Amino acid sequence: MNWNCRAVFLVLLPVVLAIEWPPSAEICRDVVCNKPRGSWCTSQMKKGKEKAVCACPEDCPDVFQPVCSVYGRQFDNLCKLHLYTCKKGKNIPMAYEGECIASQKKCKRDEYEQFPVRLLDWFMHLHQIDEFGRLDPNTNIKQVTSEERVMYATWKFNLLDEKKDGYLDKRDLLNFRYALMPLEHCANDFFKSCANKKSKKISLEGWIQCLKVYDAEEYPEEGAEFGGFFEEEDEEEEDIDDIFEADDE
Repeated sequence: MNWNCRAVFLVLLPVVLAIEWPPSAEICRDVVCNKPRGSWCTSQMKKGKEKAVCACPEDCPDVFQPVCSVYGRQFDNLCKLHLYTCKKGKNIPMAYEGECIASQKKCKRDEYEQFPVRLLDWFMHLHQIDEFGRLDPNTNIKQVTSEERVMYATWKFNLLDEKKDGYLDKRDLLNFRYALMPLEHCANDFFKSCANKKSKKISLEGWIQCLKVYDAEEYPEEGAEFGGFFEEEDEEEEDIDDIFEADDE
């Protein structure tokens, strides 16, 4: 270690130790922090004994140990994720350690136009596995008829609609969003644009429109309701739960 590195290390070390970075893995192993919202488990000494405490970090070290949130947003370390979630007052879990697979750049219009096609293609292959026990790698969603695309979209909608009320709400989409958003950087925009602005839910008709199951000639031109976010690029980015209301418990 050269002298410059030593100097930096000696400057950072007291800061790192002061905020107990990283948190004690052993004492926090089975602790789930729900309050305060966004908090994480850390250790504190009380009466000479180490105790697990849920708290919000007040500051974080400049240590690059990237983590990816369930919303596909990358943070330099776990501390900074919880610093952000505490400020938002939301419980936003970590999806995995390491850099996000999804791009951190804003979803562009042409990327968004392709996203529903990839998603519907995935639904088709999942349907093949469900029905035949295997997928056909030679099939492509663009090769099938619009009626078949509607069938695949409806099949996935019905699987997600746990209450069978004809709408997908926040709870219906929870696990689906968490699985998808760390992998696809356009997923957040997709869910925001599909949700009805008043009811905060997605109807089957809205789901089918968002997935672009129709040919270009048949697809409704009044798609601004489902793609208008591109005109709001200068506004502060919203988390998906700002659209679907209350926090995930």
